[in-house]
Amino acid sequence: MSNRRQHERFPLMVPIGLEINGRCLTGELFDMSEDGAKIKLDAVAAMGFTMLTGDPGQLKINLFSDILCEIAWIDDNYVGLTLEENEAVLSMIAVECARMDPVRIAV
Repeated sequence: MSNRRQHERFPLMVPIGLEINGRCLTGELFDMSEDGAKIKLDAVAAMGFTMLTGDPGQLKINLFSDILCEIAWIDDNYVGLTLEENEAVLSMIAVECARMDPVRIAV
């Protein structure tokens, strides 16, 4: 199987917020690249909430500006986001998150 990824993925375990459809959900940033992110939402936070691919939102990572995003895909455990930010900025955020203590960046 070939790797279709265009950008390096940075594995992370960082607390996040996802503001979407007028609600702010909490979860964890599982990994991030220069154009996307994979998140896992807290089950309780997402209970009874519906979102669809294409829904716009904002990814909230403490210590950084909110990042405009769109739901790219949803499966049983994770949500994929397309991030609408400059690739260099996203790369810097991913590298900084990978180096930081998750307690420092808690939402």
